Amino acid sequence: MPARPDNARLTEAQVCEIAGTSQQRRQGWVKRRWLRKAPQGGCGLRDALELAQLKALIDVLGPTDGPVAWLQVRTDLEQPFPAQQLDVVFDVQFKRAVIARADTDLRAVIAHGRPVRVVALASLRDQTAGAFRRLAEIVGASAKNATTKPARTGRKTG
Repeated sequence: MPARPDNARLTEAQVCEIAGTSQQRRQGWVKRRWLRKAPQGGCGLRDALELAQLKALIDVLGPTDGPVAWLQVRTDLEQPFPAQQLDVVFDVQFKRAVIARADTDLRAVIAHGRPVRVVALASLRDQTAGAFRRLAEIVGASAKNATTKPARTGRKTG
């Protein structure tokens, strides 16, 4: 039976591959305290989601505004949860990030008329979670097979 998604673990390199970034970049973000250090037992789904979302914010908002937004919304985005719509709306002038989960939320946070940037995260979260689970199934099955292989008994002489 494959590892449950909530306790499955992948290596830091595997999580970085899913998120589309390098380990070196991730470790730089860890040093800045934007992400947690990779746990000894491997990274979980939460780590993969955080990395993918931080990368998306930086890709769209830039190297300054991306982390500014991330630090405001991180706690609301760190856990896996289903979402049909999930956007981070960033007020470019006042450097304020807000999460919008419905069109009415979105309208409320853009009604001021100042420039905003919107980063859609629902699809990214779904794709990241799917990739994590698929890879975790293979890794879990490989680990199980490695522990259930019969032991060699003696040397074969010819």
